[in-house]
Amino acid sequence: MVATSLNVEVSELSQSSERRQRQERLTAIGEMTARFAHQVRTPLASAMLYTAQLDCNSPKQQRVVQKISARLNDLGRLVNDMLGFAAGAKGAQETVAVFDLLTDVQHLLEAQVDEHVDLRVAVNATDLHVVANRDALKGALMNLVTNAVQACAGPAEIELAAGKSGDCIVLTVADDGPGIPTKVLPRLFEPFFTTRPQGTGLGLPIVQAVAKAHGGDVVVETSATGSCFTLRLPATAQVKGGLR
Repeated sequence: MVATSLNVEVSELSQSSERRQRQERLTAIGEMTARFAHQVRTPLASAMLYTAQLDCNSPKQQRVVQKISARLNDLGRLVNDMLGFAAGAKGAQETVAVFDLLTDVQHLLEAQVDEHVDLRVAVNATDLHVVANRDALKGALMNLVTNAVQACAGPAEIELAAGKSGDCIVLTVADDGPGIPTKVLPRLFEPFFTTRPQGTGLGLPIVQAVAKAHGGDVVVETSATGSCFTLRLPATAQVKGGLR
């Protein structure tokens, strides 16, 4: 009985330590995110102002301006989400249709990727739903797709997929690129770590923070024939403090 009691106490202490370390990591990511969001806010506001003043003398020009404005508004919402995360605000929740979320990401990014990139959606059940912060999840998936495009550096096939595994909704972004070097894997989600000259090292840490704030996680599988990032979220996830 004494041994059992000690084992329980050790287990509880270990879990408490893991929770504390996890919270410390999330706090560090929140601080990093706040700095980044504040830096982006001013040039973003200027870009929105200049876009509003562009000439729209033809239907084609009008369509282009509308698309630019829509993407800038998306960025604005993401910046607000990041600031809300850093402030520890209570997360806004809604029931998200997973298929609609993935197709939205697909449509947003299709105009931005090279014509040689085949970006497709595969969902085995169109009635999948998750209670979550929609914009935060969309931003995380867009980060993963953008990373996949950059990793492939040329013609590529990228698949956005979703399904259900037990009590979890599983969202995946898979590519047919060269894979991730083994020496990079341990630092993949480390804030500010990047292997690209122009990289910020912010994308994957924010993806991880979004997953954890929803009570889930993110894992990666990689080989010489491609990589797959998987977001696992509770099907009835309640967004924890940190997303807005």
